[in-house]
Amino acid sequence: MPVKYVIPAPVVLGQFGATVLAKAPHPSAARLLAGWLASKEGKTAREKGNFEVDYRPGSDHPDAQRIYASGVAVIEDRVQEMEARAALYKKAADILTGQAR
Repeated sequence: MPVKYVIPAPVVLGQFGATVLAKAPHPSAARLLAGWLASKEGKTAREKGNFEVDYRPGSDHPDAQRIYASGVAVIEDRVQEMEARAALYKKAADILTGQAR
């Protein structure tokens, strides 16, 4: 059955990237993998493997282009908000599970 969706407003984008650890056992291989994951081929593989899409401005992915063409506000989820987001998730979970009144 065909499924359609709408772009929510605002759009909150969580981005994931590749990280090379300082004490990686094979740092050169890790850098090569990180570079490949940032390439067009790597992004395509990542989308097929775990449905992660590059939604950054300038992305050539059709969904990203649709988001920016729609004119909705786009908010990038950043590391700086992780603590506040974790607290909000905890509060929501407590409410939804009946732990908080």
